[in-house]
Amino acid sequence: MDAYEAKFGNLTILNYTCRMCKKSYALKVKTEDYTDYCNSGKLIQNCFPYLSAGERELIISGICDTCFTDMFKDEESEPEENMPESYEYPQQ
Repeated sequence: MDAYEAKFGNLTILNYTCRMCKKSYALKVKTEDYTDYCNSGKLIQNCFPYLSAGERELIISGICDTCFTDMFKDEESEPEENMPESYEYPQQ
């Protein structure tokens, strides 16, 4: 994943190139939040609540929202007719 950052005081611009479609994206985040995300081990949604789920996914995986959705669109439309209504665990 191609990514680089540029810091401007309390603002950091994160530049990513999607691994799939090769489009470039620039995300503006608070420098304090980015530092916290990189160093604290906190969940990304807690560090960047103002970013969309798709923007956070780009930071995590390097895959843009459009490509990520396209990767899983067939799974969402599959019928669930083969799914059992319930499952009984074997007695031990």
